[in-house]
Amino acid sequence: MSEKLSIDPEQLVYASVVEFTEQYLAAVYDRPTHPQRRAWCAQWWAHGELFARFTALWTAWESLRLHGGPEGMAKWFVSYADPIMAVVFDPNGPLALCTAEEHRESKHAPDYRLPTLPVSPELNSDTPRI
Repeated sequence: MSEKLSIDPEQLVYASVVEFTEQYLAAVYDRPTHPQRRAWCAQWWAHGELFARFTALWTAWESLRLHGGPEGMAKWFVSYADPIMAVVFDPNGPLALCTAEEHRESKHAPDYRLPTLPVSPELNSDTPRI
């Protein structure tokens, strides 16, 4: 059973994911970028996947900073930040079309989603609900 952690906005170090990304994450992960080795886009906020991933990193960071004990930040890097940033920096990942200097829209339509087909009623009825 997981317990929901509530954080008072007054306890936040960063008031938003944008502030967290620009003031902390971009400084901590200050690395050279190159389209074939380490992807990046200065307009990271224009990529829905990055916005979602960085929001998860921000909320985990704030929670672990307050409630993670002495090993909280180490856990944040090993369990959250490093795996997520490996996906972000992957040259074939969500920023594959961009460079650090130039944002490029995806080839797909703005409302593109991975294709899915309807689930069979049998499978759907056997799937546990969260």
